[in-house]
Amino acid sequence: MININMRKISKVALPAILAVLVASSLAPGLVSVASAATFNGSGAAYGNTLESFNYTENGSCASCWQTGTVSADLGDVVTFEIFYQNTASDIAENTIAKMTISGLGDNEARVTATVDADNAGAVSGSVNIRVPSGQTITSLSPEGTIYWTDRNNNHLSLSGQDADDLLGGSGLDLGDTIPGFTNMRFVVVRLKVNGNDG
Repeated sequence: MININMRKISKVALPAILAVLVASSLAPGLVSVASAATFNGSGAAYGNTLESFNYTENGSCASCWQTGTVSADLGDVVTFEIFYQNTASDIAENTIAKMTISGLGDNEARVTATVDADNAGAVSGSVNIRVPSGQTITSLSPEGTIYWTDRNNNHLSLSGQDADDLLGGSGLDLGDTIPGFTNMRFVVVRLKVNGNDG
């Protein structure tokens, strides 16, 4: 049995504690208990958040995905696939995917993809795009349509969002992510390698 001496609870603390208890019982949304989702944790179907391949050289190759460095020439189009799966038991709320590009002005640029949610830690992956020595990458620009698929390659609606949302600003809004293998998702985007030769 817990013995609480009410005289020892300060006159300030007691009303605050009571207010929180009353508020949480009348309006549960005001005092929320954090739930936690996890992306690409133990049991995830794939281990890499970001994979890529040279689309110009390989077309729609299902076995060409790479995680380290992809070789390309200026003008080539490179396909990027962002994978995410909620491996926890709670729904991941307000899932966002972002892609950043760094290292421009050299013969190798780094593309990093991040998937995050309000109640889940971010996961990320990077791929380097390398052009031959003497060439310089000045930009990677969207080429074609970005698409979002489920594990069966069914295309899902991005509600008017495009590659510019993924590559800038607040990211690509992917809504809530339900846990489980059957709810894994992929975001696929193609970027053209632009630059200077010599």
